[in-house]
Amino acid sequence: MNASISLRKRSTAEASPERLTALAGPLLALFLQGCVLALGPQHHVSGAELPAWLEPLRIGSTEQQLVTLYGPPTSRQPGPGTLVDLQWTEVLRPRGCRTYLFAVIPLNRDPRLTRRVLARLDDGRLVSASVTYIDRHGTTTSTESLVQKSDQS
Repeated sequence: MNASISLRKRSTAEASPERLTALAGPLLALFLQGCVLALGPQHHVSGAELPAWLEPLRIGSTEQQLVTLYGPPTSRQPGPGTLVDLQWTEVLRPRGCRTYLFAVIPLNRDPRLTRRVLARLDDGRLVSASVTYIDRHGTTTSTESLVQKSDQS
C-alpha cells in the first residue's frame, strides 16, 4: 500500500503545470517547423524609375516626349552622324516568392531584374526602341521592341 501511494505522489509531481509548460514550447516548435512562401511586392532598387508598364513608342517621337514618358535617361551616347542612343536602366525586385524557414530565416535571395530601355534617335526623332530584361546573374532573359506597330490596312 505504501508503494502505490508513493507512485501516485511521483506521477502527480511529474505532471505539474510548470513541467508541462516547459515541455510544450519545444514540442510545439518541433511540430510547427517548416517553410513559408512569402509573396512580396515589386519595388525599385536603383537607376531610373521606369513605369511598371512601358508604353509603346511611335516612330518619329522626340527626345522630350521620351523623357516625359520615362524620365531623364541614365545615359546619352552620341553616335555617328546625327544618331543618339538614349538608355534608361532600372534595377528592381519583381513581385515574387521567397522561402523562409520558421517564417523568419530566408532560404533564397531576393529576385532581382534589370530593365534596360534603349532608344535610338536620328536627327532628334525616334527610329527604334527596345527593352531588355536581365536577371540577377547577368543573363539576358528577353528583348522586346517598344515601337508601336503602324496601323496599315
